[in-house]
Amino acid sequence: MLEIGKVYRLSRKEKSPDVIEVDGLPNFFYETAIPHANTQFEVQRGIHVFAKVKGPDGKERIPMIFITSSPYKAGSEDTPWKDDFDPDNGRIKYYGDNKSADKEPEDAAGNRALLSLMQVFRSSDSDIRAKEGVPLLYFERVTVDGRVKGNLKFQGFGIATGAELVTQFTLNKNSGKKNYFSNYQYNFVVFSLKKEQEKFDFVKWIGARYDTSLTAEETNQYAPQSWKDWIGAGAGNLIKVRREVPGQKIIRYSDQLPDSGSADFKLLTEIYEYYTSNMKLSN
Repeated sequence: MLEIGKVYRLSRKEKSPDVIEVDGLPNFFYETAIPHANTQFEVQRGIHVFAKVKGPDGKERIPMIFITSSPYKAGSEDTPWKDDFDPDNGRIKYYGDNKSADKEPEDAAGNRALLSLMQVFRSSDSDIRAKEGVPLLYFERVTVDGRVKGNLKFQGFGIATGAELVTQFTLNKNSGKKNYFSNYQYNFVVFSLKKEQEKFDFVKWIGARYDTSLTAEETNQYAPQSWKDWIGAGAGNLIKVRREVPGQKIIRYSDQLPDSGSADFKLLTEIYEYYTSNMKLSN
């Protein structure tokens, strides 16, 4: 069972699905253990498309796609852009996986998979949505106790609602020159889990999507209510399925700070130290 906002430990040193907790955090491998899937669900890339399975009708399906962001890399030479996660308002802006001007952006594996699904996500045909819809599961890598890697915050699930071709760049570490390339920026919607008490039953639904004795349509009976509602209503009625947490639009102090170790954090620290040292001199 995954909970929105909870951090899970994904450690390569402890991959046993029988261990409940690792380093004081829930063990990701324990929470996502599906024996009949014959695999462990590691997060190896930003857009991780899992291998297809074939149902009893002979039709193949992608069980799920992981969408993972690494905020600690934002503002660096390699990743000067930043994904925007806003699960409480049911929205995510996310950059695709092309990082080279030497190939077409749609040829990157993750982009190719998401772009091919756009017509399904936007389809007005409920049968197509029921048979070909693929859930996107959202995660952010976060820092815990100074440990940058191996900590995944679950940020919900949903579909893509838009894809826009954009220009991005990386910085050459030696010359400072910008290297431009084309990529896709996606708009994702985060579906509501209010009927499930903000809990995502990974083993039940994703386990069903890995069950080769079930058709894609049959697996939907195990899905969260918002997924069922989307199949019935389509992309034109996303207001019915979008996650929304009412409350004052006040950003916590901790959320206003950049991630520790990021370029923005270092810059903020330098500015703070500059002014505090000058204040001491003036006094």
